[in-house]
Amino acid sequence: MLNTIEVYKCVWMIDGDQRLGK
Repeated sequence: MLNTIEVYKCVWMIDGDQRLGK
């Protein structure tokens, strides 16, 4: 099971990529 910090980091990176249009 992933810990909360790892989950937030994953979501943050995905959200960042979408904002950059990648």
